[in-house]
Amino acid sequence: MGVDKMRDQLYRCRRQSFNLSTVNSQQPTVNSQQSTTNNQQSTVNNQQRVEILQPIA
Repeated sequence: MGVDKMRDQLYRCRRQSFNLSTVNSQQPTVNSQQSTTNNQQSTVNNQQRVEILQPIA
């Protein structure tokens, strides 16, 4: 294997590693957004429950 090919592979590995660390750094943000969505879903369910329990006029 030539030096140029080895260097290309090294750069490719470094670039993939950087991309992976970028994705990992964004992951907590995605998780916190998911948590917010779940909280909103719970609120919607609670509102529906209140409407169902109100007596029919």
